[in-house]
Amino acid sequence: MLDDATRGYIAGLIDGDGCISRKIRHSGQAQPILSITNGHIPILEFCQKAIGGRIHRSHSGSRIVSLNEKTSRVKTYKSRPCYRLDINAQDEILYALEQVKDLLILKKEKALLAIEVVSGRKKEYVELPHHLLDSRPKI
Repeated sequence: MLDDATRGYIAGLIDGDGCISRKIRHSGQAQPILSITNGHIPILEFCQKAIGGRIHRSHSGSRIVSLNEKTSRVKTYKSRPCYRLDINAQDEILYALEQVKDLLILKKEKALLAIEVVSGRKKEYVELPHHLLDSRPKI
């Protein structure tokens, strides 16, 4: 079990930079996926040690364009590299989400749904009803 500080830190990363989604297998069965994206590898390594997964380099080909209205000059900046911690193993997803489910705010409903799917209590992975999505706290 993770300590409270680690649970809170990882929950904040999942709420802010994380994604709880699904991939459809060839059999048609949905499989939940948990990922956290960040530009600082040590943060992802910390999470990896706590909850598992693999770190990948994410897309970094985008560019940031800025226009100086006074001089009408356009500057192009290359974006920083970005990295992603992907957790695909169902036992690791279940462990991670069980650890942080009570601390999540924005992604709590998706986490609870993913837990039900992974643990076998729910056969299908369906989208959340709009009334649940609309009742989430606005930030």
